[in-house]
Amino acid sequence: MNSKALGGLDIGSLRACNLALITKWWWRYKDDTEGIWKKVITCIYGDQGGLGVTIPLGKRNTVWGRITNVCKDLEPFNIDLNTLFYRRNDYGGNSNGSKWCWSLDASGDFTVSSLRKEIDKSFLESTNTPTVWTNIVPGKINIFIWRARLGRLPTRANLARRGVGIPSTLCPMCNAFEENEDHIFKYCSTTRELGALLRLWWKDALNENDSLDNLIGVNSIHKKRQQKEIYHGCDL
Repeated sequence: MNSKALGGLDIGSLRACNLALITKWWWRYKDDTEGIWKKVITCIYGDQGGLGVTIPLGKRNTVWGRITNVCKDLEPFNIDLNTLFYRRNDYGGNSNGSKWCWSLDASGDFTVSSLRKEIDKSFLESTNTPTVWTNIVPGKINIFIWRARLGRLPTRANLARRGVGIPSTLCPMCNAFEENEDHIFKYCSTTRELGALLRLWWKDALNENDSLDNLIGVNSIHKKRQQKEIYHGCDL
């Protein structure tokens, strides 16, 4: 669920998405200068609209009261909205102008995705290896390879580790070694035969490597970007 840069599929959690969407109302309040709705909120909750300050107890259970309370919901993720929003002076070259900005996006504007990723990064599982994704093959193949790299395929070794009753953990194709991800994709005799044919077809463009990560890392070869995608997609 984490970002692809952190080894996920960039889906994100519903919890993070919900908190980010609520926080967008903070941005709308700060960024809007003439809206009638903002004037109404200001009249009820004060000059800051109750954002980042303590509001009276009787107003906390209202819709806007819950929006102002999102800063406390973000505290478990070590996120302080009062530091992420900042005032930028001399905006657009105008010495009399200023604008609220958002520090998690290079543009300075608030984006739901930037906050969602920041929240997800604090509690979702991540790896040091970015997710490999090739657009020229179906998405289900990319997801299959992603699961393989994380060791989450229903191989016999994984099933036995999870307590599933199976007669043997040996590979059913060669019956010589334990069936795990590296064996299926690289060391099984059937896989090696298919790999040899594939390398012959591509005239040795695909090298015989020694692990699953290296096998799907063929896009590091010195080719043009389009050629890398083709080689990589074919290897997958």
